[in-house]
This record gives sequence, structure tokens and C-alpha cells, in this order.
Amino acid sequence: MRCSKCNKISHNKRSCKGEVGQNIPVSH
Repeated sequence: MRCSKCNKISHNKRSCKGEVGQNIPVSH
């Protein structure tokens, strides 16, 4: 899935909490 916020293809906006500053996604 592609994240609508950061446009990365490993997570969606639900898993995009890492970009916001909480915890980093495992796929990164």
C-alpha cells in the first residue's frame, strides 16, 4: 500500500505514525 501522507510504498497512513514522530515503521 502507498501512504497518502509521505508517499512511501511500505505502509499506509495508519502506519505513518513514524513520519509524524512517534515510532519508526519496521519496513524502513
